Amino acid sequence: WETYGGTAKLTLQPAAAVYENQLHVAYSGADGHAYVATYDGQSWSEWTDLGKNYAYDPYLYEYSGELRITYTGQNGYASYKAYAGEEDAGY
Repeated sequence: WETYGGTAKLTLQPAAAVYENQLHVAYSGADGHAYVATYDGQSWSEWTDLGKNYAYDPYLYEYSGELRITYTGQNGYASYKAYAGEEDAGY
């Protein structure tokens, strides 16, 4: 087994999806933030902090040609973000 590394310890199950020939992995950390990284088949990107308010497992999925991350926040509401692409700063 190899670890993904990361910025904060995981509290919940990570999510993974393949989009545009890259593996995207997201997780909710013990600090309440969500983190995401991509793998292009050769190397991993740095973990990107998506901010605080993530209380449950994130879900990654493709919808209408976009990669989206959906989660339930600490406020109890479901939210999503669309992936803008590497050249547009990701999520």
